[in-house]
Amino acid sequence: MAAVGGVTEEQMNDGVLADMMAELDAELARAEASLPEHPEQTRQTEVMRALALGLGNFERMRAHDVHLLAARLSPRLG
Repeated sequence: MAAVGGVTEEQMNDGVLADMMAELDAELARAEASLPEHPEQTRQTEVMRALALGLGNFERMRAHDVHLLAARLSPRLG
């Protein structure tokens, strides 16, 4: 790829795409008042919440699996 002023074509395309997305987000925010003012920030927050929830479920699953293993390995009473 040819570099123009130290910037590659790919970097220019990324910048153009980012500008287009920002314009679309702004258009949508104007058209729909209930949309957040900063949609990218909101998306990142939602992703982080989903990850936190998923990690919490993963930890619970692991604890449950350990409990099941301990139950299988412990001597049976009765």
